[in-house]
Amino acid sequence: MYIGGGEAVFMGKNTVSIPGPKSGEANNGKLTGTCINAVDGVAIKAGNLVSDGYSARSYLILKNPRLYIFQKSSYITEAEIVDGQFSLMLSGGTYECLVALTGFEAYFNDNCKIFATNTTELKIVLSSILMPGQARIVLTWGKEPKDLDSHTIVPSLAPNGATCDVSWNSKVCNGGHIQLDLDATKGMGPETQTIKEFDAGQYVYYVVEVIFETQNNWSCTVPVFPLLIAFLSSMLAIQKSQAGVFQMLRCDITLREIS
Repeated sequence: MYIGGGEAVFMGKNTVSIPGPKSGEANNGKLTGTCINAVDGVAIKAGNLVSDGYSARSYLILKNPRLYIFQKSSYITEAEIVDGQFSLMLSGGTYECLVALTGFEAYFNDNCKIFATNTTELKIVLSSILMPGQARIVLTWGKEPKDLDSHTIVPSLAPNGATCDVSWNSKVCNGGHIQLDLDATKGMGPETQTIKEFDAGQYVYYVVEVIFETQNNWSCTVPVFPLLIAFLSSMLAIQKSQAGVFQMLRCDITLREIS
């Protein structure tokens, strides 16, 4: 069982457990990757100082995070993430991956796919717990395309004023109420935006592929933190249907509606 929001994470071991992989099995695959901070991209490891979203290098990580692997709610194995990196062998299949660490929202991925005889690379991005009434949008994707840009059109503070588009070329809007924390240009993300104060009106979040590098469809995930903001609680799967066409998240703060 997984309950999120950064407040509590419960991990249960069922009476029926699925055996883990045996050394030398032909259907084994490798799961490898990194674990970084959503705000500044610094490795999540014991002794590191990372940004808490308010001040640079201000939060001291006291211990290494742990990666827990489940399959169909059954506990499989776990591993310590050392120096922000991890690597383990698993039988080919689909798993649930969970990372929990004090001071951060729990990471949960119910589609950790391991392919036999191959290596699956996973970038785990942890978001520090926010103050009540705030939100953080974290965009991640695969190795291709190399560069995706996240944008949020935010309402004007002045009546009938112009809206502002938070992105790589306009990193702060509305006097710091919303900002772009991290801009990724080498694939996988994250692109991170933090809303420190919501203003009345409509917010529109969208994603732009900077260079159309491939004709293949790509997908990305956009977790919105924290889960305590009920009308913003969602894990978005944005699909590219054709060049330049992207699904968007619309959130009306005044009407408390999301679409």
